[in-house]
Amino acid sequence: GPNSVIEKNVSIGPNSVVEGDANIGENTAIESLVFIGRRTLIGKDCTIKANTCIGVVGFGFAHDEKGRHYQIPQTGRVVIEDRVHIGAGCTIDRATFDETRIGEGTKIDNICHIAHNTNIGKNCLLAGKFATAGSAVIGDNFMCGGRVSVTDHVTICDNVQVGGVSGVRTD
Repeated sequence: GPNSVIEKNVSIGPNSVVEGDANIGENTAIESLVFIGRRTLIGKDCTIKANTCIGVVGFGFAHDEKGRHYQIPQTGRVVIEDRVHIGAGCTIDRATFDETRIGEGTKIDNICHIAHNTNIGKNCLLAGKFATAGSAVIGDNFMCGGRVSVTDHVTICDNVQVGGVSGVRTD
């Protein structure tokens, strides 16, 4: 897309899309069929596996007094820091206003969902089918087993481990 910056030694697989104003750092590998939305910032030495969507519009709706639902504009961005690995089939929603952030050195397994406005710390390990709801904050060195979910507006401090098939509902 227009005004995007692709730094040196970046590989982008076939049928991938990079929308406008995105920035991809050096030595990053993007496999095939990856979508990178507008204004997304990806650091250096990252790996993004096939069929992953970064910077897509999240599940944000408001409703009126008659119960009708209306999409809330998602005008923010996604920031992925250096040395992040994102597995195949993941979705990372762009923020409503500010940013969704994935911290340096974090590794995300296949088929994970990071909702809008979520902030994931540095050096986290997120196993398959991990999911957050919007505006979750996860500290550094977080580790979890597969199928862990974190509800919206929850804050998890540094150095937490969560067993597989668990849900986090409170800070």
